[in-house]
Amino acid sequence: MKNKTKEIDLGDGLFTHKLDEDKDLIDRPPHYTNQIECLDIIEQQVNDFQSYLEGNIIKYCYRYKDKESNLQDIEKLEFYVKRLKDHLKGL
Repeated sequence: MKNKTKEIDLGDGLFTHKLDEDKDLIDRPPHYTNQIECLDIIEQQVNDFQSYLEGNIIKYCYRYKDKESNLQDIEKLEFYVKRLKDHLKGL
């Protein structure tokens, strides 16, 4: 995936947003994106982003067996594991 960045003024300073040129339903679902990726806002605003990611990993691991779209939930689980790994590398 090719990555670009976009700076957006939120009123209290610039927010740098990573943009992916390739879209898919797991990494960048179109219904979750606006000017700024919601997950990027959460990362910027919460004090413990690692716990947020861990919670999503637990959520998708817990419920994938009970859904018809279980493969999609496994892919979302992988997405959050990768995001956690990237987050920990940046610490």
